[in-house]
Amino acid sequence: MIQKFEVMIHNFKVMIHNFEVMIQNFEVMIQNFEVMIQNFKVMGHNFEVIIHNFEVMIQNFKVMSHNFEVMCPNFEA
Repeated sequence: MIQKFEVMIHNFKVMIHNFEVMIQNFEVMIQNFEVMIQNFKVMGHNFEVIIHNFEVMIQNFKVMSHNFEVMCPNFEA
């Protein structure tokens, strides 16, 4: 009878431990979700930077074309 009671107490302790681990896992899951959201924001920012770089590249190409047009008459003379 006493042995059964001890086993019962042990099982209860294990149950409490498992519950604590479950809570920790849930907390980690929430942290992972927060990190995922942060990564998504960063990804969006990176996409904006890529678009900006592309716009700058186009602008540089226009300037380059203009410089070439200005330079051309010098070569012809």
